[in-house]
Amino acid sequence: INAEYMGTPSECLFFFALSTLIVRAVRAALGYWHRSNRGLHITFRTHHGKEIQAWAEEGQTLMEVGRANLRVGIEGACGGICECSTCHVYLESPLWNVAPPNQEEQNLLNKVPHQQNNSRLGCQIKINKTHHGNIVHLPPSVENFYWK
Repeated sequence: INAEYMGTPSECLFFFALSTLIVRAVRAALGYWHRSNRGLHITFRTHHGKEIQAWAEEGQTLMEVGRANLRVGIEGACGGICECSTCHVYLESPLWNVAPPNQEEQNLLNKVPHQQNNSRLGCQIKINKTHHGNIVHLPPSVENFYWK
C-alpha cells in the first residue's frame, strides 16, 4: 500500500461517506440495545399533543415515572399517598387494563378540574409488563388538595 497515495477526491468522499454510515449504524444498534434493556416504555402526551418518552421499571407508579422524567411535569406533591391529585392523568382505558379506582382515589377524582371517565391518579397505577408502549394523557392543569 502506498501511504502517500490519498486517492482521488471522489474516492475520499466515498470512503468518508461509507465510514460515516458505518459509525451511525453501529451507534443506532447500540442505542437500540441500550434502550431495549432499560425497562418498559411509556409515552406521556401533554394536552398540547407533545409526546414525551419515558422508561419505567415494573412496580413503579406512573407518578414515579413522571417525576423521574422532569420533562413530563408530574408534581406528585403528596409523594404518592393519594392526597393531592397533582399526578392526575388520563388513561387509554382498554390498553391499561387496571383495577377501578378505590374510594379514596375516587373521592379525589371527583374534585379534580378537567375530570374525564378515564381520569386516574398516577400514584395509584403500578406499571407492569402489559403497560409497555402505552400512552398516558396529561390534563391541561391540576389542583393540589394536599395543602388545603
